[in-house]
Amino acid sequence: MIKLKTPMILNPFGNYTGEAVVTGEFQVTNEQGEVFYSKEKLPLNQKGRIEVYSYLYFVSEEEIQERELEKGKREIEFAERTMMLEREKEEQQKRDIQLLQDFKNLYNIPFKQVARIKIVMSGLSENSMGDGSKRNSVIHLFVKEDFTDGKMKRPANTFLCSPNDAGKHFYLDDDSYEEIRVITCKKCLKIMERWKK
Repeated sequence: MIKLKTPMILNPFGNYTGEAVVTGEFQVTNEQGEVFYSKEKLPLNQKGRIEVYSYLYFVSEEEIQERELEKGKREIEFAERTMMLEREKEEQQKRDIQLLQDFKNLYNIPFKQVARIKIVMSGLSENSMGDGSKRNSVIHLFVKEDFTDGKMKRPANTFLCSPNDAGKHFYLDDDSYEEIRVITCKKCLKIMERWKK
């Protein structure tokens, strides 16, 4: 890519880019017949293009081909990398599903439930995950229906470990938002021991 000197007589608003050919040792002529000069010696009759990057440049056909090859390689690398990341994501999802299934198989819980995080105001700060939860949030067992098990009672739409928190911590009850998560709250896990297989 060789920088060209722009003659003073050229219209600054004109379009001088496009196909060009070397018509002299130090000159390039574009399709419109305008002549541009270079400080560098050029191979006579060499074909190429005039392109603009703040200044006008002569780019040979060989450079254009190399650039296209390089672009093609980058596109192939990007496509391969994208496919690899997709495969890794699918494999991780399979592992997550298996982990969740293995976890669920440990218990025989006698009521409908889902995994939930308690929403707190600090969960919307710069130290949050951006979804209303803190980075160190634990996953709770959220009771979806009224149940009684001996002396234990839980109303629907409460947390197993702290049913009185239902009014203090609000979570949109949207099942489409559920994620594959294993319960990590120690208090929930301790209570869940009674339903372990």
